[in-house]
Parts: sequence; C-alpha cells; structure tokens
Amino acid sequence: MVFICAGPLSPNLLFVAKLLLALLERIHGLVDFVTANDIETLRTALRERKSHVMVLVTNCPSEEISASIIRNRLSILLVSQDFASLACHSMHMIGANFIGAVRDVTRQVSAISPVASSPGTARLPIAEHDTVHAVATRLMLMLGLSIDDDQLQTACRQVSAENSTTTVIDAQGPTVEKGEDIYHSRAILLPHELSLAKRLEESYGPLMDGRRPASIDIPTEMLIRAEPPHPHLEGTIELLGPSRILTFGPYMHLPIGRWRAELRFNVRDNYSGNEFAMDIYSGDSVLAFAKTRMPREGTFQAELEFDIASSQAPFEVRTFVYVGAIEGTLTIQSLRMTPLGSGAL
Repeated sequence: MVFICAGPLSPNLLFVAKLLLALLERIHGLVDFVTANDIETLRTALRERKSHVMVLVTNCPSEEISASIIRNRLSILLVSQDFASLACHSMHMIGANFIGAVRDVTRQVSAISPVASSPGTARLPIAEHDTVHAVATRLMLMLGLSIDDDQLQTACRQVSAENSTTTVIDAQGPTVEKGEDIYHSRAILLPHELSLAKRLEESYGPLMDGRRPASIDIPTEMLIRAEPPHPHLEGTIELLGPSRILTFGPYMHLPIGRWRAELRFNVRDNYSGNEFAMDIYSGDSVLAFAKTRMPREGTFQAELEFDIASSQAPFEVRTFVYVGAIEGTLTIQSLRMTPLGSGAL
C-alpha cells in the first residue's frame, strides 16, 4: 500500500507528509517513508522496504515515475502553496536568488503537472488559519483512514509541539526544515518580487489544479540582455551595432507537449532596414527558428511552434539582429507560451 504526497517542494508538502506518516503509524505501526523523483531511487526503496505501507513524497518526478503512477492508477494527495512561498522555499533549499528560485519552481510545477491531472489525484486545500487537527481530519476523510480520536490527537501532537489546535503555519516553524526562515523571507519580499510571483502563479497555477492553461505569460524581465553584464531586460534595446544576439533566457520550464511562442515587439527608427530572428533553444538543441525582414517601425508579433520533450530542461527564447544596424530601437512587450493539441498540459 503506497500513499503518495506530491507537489512542489514547500512547507505544506513536507508537513502534510509528516502528518500522514504519524497517522499511518497509529494504524499500521511501522511505515516506510521515501522521497523519490527518479525511477531508480524508487525501485531501490521498494526493494528495501520494511513495511507493507509506504509514504512516497515526490516534488519533481521524472517522466518514468509520473507514467508509473498514472499507469497503475495510484491515489495521489496533491499539496501546494502560494507561488511566493514556493520560491522562498527554493531559495533556502538550493541557495538561489529569487529569480533562480522562480525558475526552479516552474521546473517542479511542470514536472508534477501530469500527476496533478491524473484521475487518481485529490488536492488537499490548506489555509493559513487551518489547525493541525483540522488538516488531519481532512486527510483521514480524503484517504478513508479509520482512527479513533485519541490516536488522532497523538498523531497531531507528534507534529505540532504537543498542541493539536495550533495552526499549520505555526506548527511548520519547528517541524519543517528552515520553516521559520522561509516564512520570514516571504514576509520581506520586495514589491517587484511579490508582483512577479503573483503573475507567475496566475500562469502556472492551473497546472497545479490539473487544468490546461489557456497560455503561460512569461514576464519580460525574466529575459536577459545579451550585452555584458547581462542585466535582466528592461526598456528598449538599441539596434546600433553589429549583427548579434539581443536577448536570451528565461531559463524557465514547460510541461511536455507542443507549444507556440508568441513574442510581441515594437520597432522604431529602423530606416536602413534589418533582419530580425528568433529561436527556441532547449536541451542543447534549437527546437525552432525563424528570420524575417524587420519593419521600419510599428508593433509586430513573431510566432514559433515547438515541442518540449522534457520538463526538466529549461527553454530559451533568443532574439537576434542579423545585419549590422546604424540606428533604431526594439522593445519586447510580451512573451506568451500557448499549449497546442492535447500533449501540453
């Protein structure tokens, strides 16, 4: 019997996994607890298991693990949290800055999306005011666990410093690794970081609900100017200079499937004419490429269709000026990724 806790790495996910383990130990005694994102780790754990009951935690499953879970119609408990908290957790766990953490969250969300949309998946909602006892009761009902009130209280106290009526957020501080640091970091995020997290949650949020997003809007500040010191994109780009790459990035992730990149840009004062090119790069390969005459001025949209073969590989949308320019400016206004067909979820 395998109980799966899935979701991007977060205080909520780790806390729920510990709470589920405490509940199952009241019922079954010895329970194996395994964290696995690749098939070999999972196979090793299954070979070495000491109990017929296992809690499996996966936050960024490989395609093989996701396929196995879906193929065997296993029940999955999906646990998530707001995007800002996910990014702060990633900052502390991998030592990244906020932009690097945001990229890591898109990797996890994209990898978990096939599992999130599986018919056997149930999402566990957790509000910040929920008590440990309330979440434990919700867990029991969702999983059909049979446990008396004394056992329930014992399990709750095991993960909440002996107080089952404390909130989940307060309980996570001492029981989840770096829990207090994560919530402190979230409280001091800068306004532009909170805005970025909110916009990305609007785009990537449907994936965690098992829904197909209409599109994923990539904030243009996630793109990077090609000239040193490679700042994140803001404002206009001067075309004056030799043929060259203009921008690269965003080094974010998408679920497996077919996508269309839609880049909207504005050109001004390009009197001598030029050529604009754009490609999609991922996994050491150019997935799509197009080149066109750059107009003298106006707002235009370039589109490329491409296939994502692995959600673990970051993608880039790179832009180029193909002829040396003596004047003109270019402003990238928006970048949208739209899923095509039934493959992208």
